[in-house]
Amino acid sequence: MQSAAEALAKKYTGEQVEWMVSDLVRKYSGLLTHEAALRVIAKREGLFGNEPLLLSDIRPDMANASFGATVTRIFPQLASADGKRKSVRMFVSDSSGELTLVLWNEQAKLVDGAIGIGDRVTVEGAYMRGGELYLKYSGKISVQEPAKARGVKELLEGLNNCIGKVKSINLDYYFVRDGKERVMSSFVLEDQTGEVRVVVWSETAKVKELGAGDAVKIENALFKNTELHVNLYSRIVRLARAVREDVVSGEVESYAFEEGRVIALIDGKSVVFEGKLVLQFLEASNIPADVKVETVAMLKASALVGKKVNVKVKNEKGKLFAEEFVN
Repeated sequence: MQSAAEALAKKYTGEQVEWMVSDLVRKYSGLLTHEAALRVIAKREGLFGNEPLLLSDIRPDMANASFGATVTRIFPQLASADGKRKSVRMFVSDSSGELTLVLWNEQAKLVDGAIGIGDRVTVEGAYMRGGELYLKYSGKISVQEPAKARGVKELLEGLNNCIGKVKSINLDYYFVRDGKERVMSSFVLEDQTGEVRVVVWSETAKVKELGAGDAVKIENALFKNTELHVNLYSRIVRLARAVREDVVSGEVESYAFEEGRVIALIDGKSVVFEGKLVLQFLEASNIPADVKVETVAMLKASALVGKKVNVKVKNEKGKLFAEEFVN
């Protein structure tokens, strides 16, 4: 494979190349090495094919950077107030350093199981803004080499990824540290080889979203003293929800307002929402007294049809009545 210098030599004289290198190094106050400047210029001139850059080579004036890196941390997803826009930040690193990569909307959903901590990824179509990397709408991120996920009996002292099913969830444990009351959650994870206690020290609310039988992936957790410890640098990713007869999950296919109730078709099942659950379904916490709920239901149709929901139900004489929304 030709080098950046060889690629530039086919189009420019040696004097021209050196002038471009000197100009670029000066522009970035000497922060670029000679070799890095050659790669940047060759890539910018379209002479370096799809040769990926090192993270340290990426500069703000690049509109279409490609690189390979390892995901070292994934932060919780953020959503706009209306829930229509989502973003997630992750740290990616290579031999030259570490940067933050930001994914939006459909791309952000990839961290729900497709991309995890420790995965080696390939990124195409990124740009830099404010010292962070952003993936363009037309950009791509794919896993080149997934991180190894160990079975329960394969766990080693130190950091591990592990996949299994939730066997049971334990009661929260409250304790005092630095004068403040804190909480620790835990559950038992099992696979075909055995089981292990997972101790959760941060984002303990996530444990309450789990149910027995859920398939989960634990990322970057510390295995010590026969337990798997989850902290700020770890993640719990639910890969699949256990099938429950009392929970209806799926997209809202249609709905109608009838005598103060909402009757919604979800995953082919008709579910009746009454009382405060009507407002929760309509995502309308406060409706002015002079506005009819029927009007809100009509105006919300385009936003709610197609939305994914999980709702606990009770069966009364063949009809499903919503009891509460579940995560």
